[in-house]
Amino acid sequence: MTDTIRIIEAIRADYAANAVHDGQWMPLAWIREGEHTARFPRTDVDAALRELARGDSPHLDILLEEQANQKTLTCADRDAAIRVGGRDLTEIRIGGGW
Repeated sequence: MTDTIRIIEAIRADYAANAVHDGQWMPLAWIREGEHTARFPRTDVDAALRELARGDSPHLDILLEEQANQKTLTCADRDAAIRVGGRDLTEIRIGGGW
């Protein structure tokens, strides 16, 4: 199993630990601070998140997005963001359909 697959599994586990229901948007900061994801180096987690954000992985049920209201972001939200295509993605959603 590759590190990317392990990281995505960790992301899923931390999402499940925090989500009330599938498809719920949550801050990426919660995932980064999660019990499973925090075990990996930030650069490795960033690489896995970029792969997910590009949509070219088999994990199409995971969506990353920027917070529409940037004024509501905390310092932790900004620090946890991943920059992709000129956008700071700060939110994650798994499942729930589109």
